[in-house]
Amino acid sequence: MKKNLDMPNIPQFKNAVIAINLDQKKKKEHIIIGDFEYVNRYLRGAKKDKIIYEKTRPFGSLLLDIQPNVNFFVDVRVMILNTKKENRANIISMIEKLYANENPVLKYIALKLWEEYNHLLRAIKEKDSGYNGMDRVEYLTLPFRHHLIHEILEWQKMTPENPLADMLYDYFLFPVQTLYVASLQHTTEFAATDFAVMPLLAYYLKNIYDNHKYFSYCKVCKKLFLSPDLNKTTICSAKCRKIQQKKNKEKYDKATRDLDYERTYRNEKMYWYNRIQKAIKRGISGKALAELQEAYEEFKRVASIMKKQVKEGTLDFGTFDMWYLDMRCEIDALMEKHGLGKYM
Repeated sequence: MKKNLDMPNIPQFKNAVIAINLDQKKKKEHIIIGDFEYVNRYLRGAKKDKIIYEKTRPFGSLLLDIQPNVNFFVDVRVMILNTKKENRANIISMIEKLYANENPVLKYIALKLWEEYNHLLRAIKEKDSGYNGMDRVEYLTLPFRHHLIHEILEWQKMTPENPLADMLYDYFLFPVQTLYVASLQHTTEFAATDFAVMPLLAYYLKNIYDNHKYFSYCKVCKKLFLSPDLNKTTICSAKCRKIQQKKNKEKYDKATRDLDYERTYRNEKMYWYNRIQKAIKRGISGKALAELQEAYEEFKRVASIMKKQVKEGTLDFGTFDMWYLDMRCEIDALMEKHGLGKYM
């Protein structure tokens, strides 16, 4: 009696496909994963059968799904190609782990890896030397062995006229399929792949660049966003723009405050110093000079404290400035007291 082989706890599809519709106007993407035939029918109004994932998400989500996990996918490649019976349980465990992930692209990869594993077993059984399982598994897992977003930013930097020109040949090696869904109002386009996701990524990026958008990191919230130009627009939203405007104002106010209080501090010290030097030239008595110098030292002591308070934000510049005017009156009064005149 033939023993049934263990199977992973995932849907068994004839040909899994991932399809996506892009709507830049609404800033949304519509992604569907399932058996190709049933996805095609579902888009045309049939019931939702053999569809394992469908969601409308923020534009760009698919690209952010491609996160590097080099060591894991190197192990996956080695494991899938090991067709020994004792390794089947390890492969099933790995496939189930991938499929359980919330990342829809990893779910799709899990379905395709299982398909490839079974193709590989059939090729070995039928002695099909034309089937290259190693290359096919390589192409399925390749995007997850690169840092896609970093590469996109580098392509934009190197070839801003058309960043696609710098993409690896691997992204264009396989075709992307187009599914058209027509209604009386309009025709909706879905791009789909039933193998490697790389052509779907190329299609996605072409759609972005054809609409004159570029990836950029927001200088405020540090999130990735689509900018209408390259390197000029660095803020992603009105909310972040308000935050940046507030920061700019605070920076400007601080710079202005620093400039004003430092300049005023120097000017007022010089005002007192000049009064005293002129008093000395006029031959002021030692006792009177001592009084002026004592008042000057006290002025510098208090002024230094108040300047620090303005710098730290605990005292406003207006109060500081008014105090200086009062101190001018004090040195002028002392000069008059000793018969030297207010503005000698």
